[in-house]
Amino acid sequence: MQNRTKTVTIIFLIILIALMPIYIYVIGPYLKPKPEILSSKTITIKLSEGLEFDDPVINYEFEDLSGWKIEKGNANVTSSDYFLGEKSFYITSNKEFIISQKLNKNIINCIKDKKILFSFWFKPKNTSVDGSLNYAWAEIKYRDGSDVISVFGVKVYPRESNWYYAFVVAYIPRSSEEVIVAIHGNSIGNKGFNGYVDTATLGIWEDLKATTNKGQISLGTIIHRCKDYTWHDLFMGLGFFVRSLKPDTYIIRSLRIEVKIQNPNDDAAFLFEIIQANDKNLDVDNIKVMGEEAALYSCILASLDDAMNVTIRVENFTSDIRFSLFDGEYFRDFNFYGVKLDKKFFQRGYPIGGYAEWKYPSSWSKKSSKYVTTVLGGINEIFSTISDTPQNITISLIVNWGEIVSHNTLLGEYYSIRNTGLETITFTIIVVE
Repeated sequence: MQNRTKTVTIIFLIILIALMPIYIYVIGPYLKPKPEILSSKTITIKLSEGLEFDDPVINYEFEDLSGWKIEKGNANVTSSDYFLGEKSFYITSNKEFIISQKLNKNIINCIKDKKILFSFWFKPKNTSVDGSLNYAWAEIKYRDGSDVISVFGVKVYPRESNWYYAFVVAYIPRSSEEVIVAIHGNSIGNKGFNGYVDTATLGIWEDLKATTNKGQISLGTIIHRCKDYTWHDLFMGLGFFVRSLKPDTYIIRSLRIEVKIQNPNDDAAFLFEIIQANDKNLDVDNIKVMGEEAALYSCILASLDDAMNVTIRVENFTSDIRFSLFDGEYFRDFNFYGVKLDKKFFQRGYPIGGYAEWKYPSSWSKKSSKYVTTVLGGINEIFSTISDTPQNITISLIVNWGEIVSHNTLLGEYYSIRNTGLETITFTIIVVE
């Protein structure tokens, strides 16, 4: 009897040892631990009587020459090509061109002690392979006492005759007295600019970033409208970005964005259109996003940890988005895909909370390059009407990382993914009167 017990025990241990890889590589990855909170941030937006951040850029669709100062070059209103609306500026210059606009006092009071993002679209009349013709860049300039400080965005070098997006982010000190936004364009050798400019926007920007040994995670929100009506209106978008710092070792198994809204009374916050893109261009939800649904370029761009190497371009406002990261010596395009909230909570027929989750490849594979290592996306618009009750909007980005494990088998080398846990960052936006 004793020998039989030993035999059974030995057999059991052999079976347990044999099944261990199945647990580690098949069952284990689906057992999610509690996420580790890397960073959190709370933003309070106070809507008071008289506050108005509405259309901060005058004539932002370039319907006529009003609002803009032509400092260098020539600008004419045209309807032959445009990004939004029905008109744009056609710019010509023999050297660098500059058009600028001074923000009004009310807008300056809204953006003091805050970061802002200024952006515009441009389309070159002709291009070169190296992007040296008709490139453009953005500028924010402010006066603080006797000091005048200019902050420039990176120059965007066009390689195709499409619409391109240029932007700049700057902090505006509380003591600032004057703020100017400007659009620049030129060609290598100061040979001038020939092309179109359209759709200039300005928003109040907040971001949150965290870095671990696995990768970078960031959230960003931009307020593009905040106005005191009979009721209070607030319009904002949200962008997110995740990138593995060791793509040969760590990959993104899944990504989840959660939105929770506290005190959703008759006046609530409504969410519209969530999109995502990844470096393998996987259409996780099989809903292709067109240009008119993506008013969140600013959000996504400023969410990136290295915006120096980013280009956004489209054929026109209704065409597919082509979002590129410059990686080494080539552009890698990202296609955006729409996402439906997997769970929704409704108020007056509108979604006021829920989550969206993207699950990327994490099964056995002959190639380790099939796995996703970069994801970016955002919520197109969060619209909020506020009553006397403070409203908390909490957005969490949860990343499930995986580690690539190599296996040498009789059939050759294969790869599997080991679950290495969850990491999260959280934004809380408090809106009060």
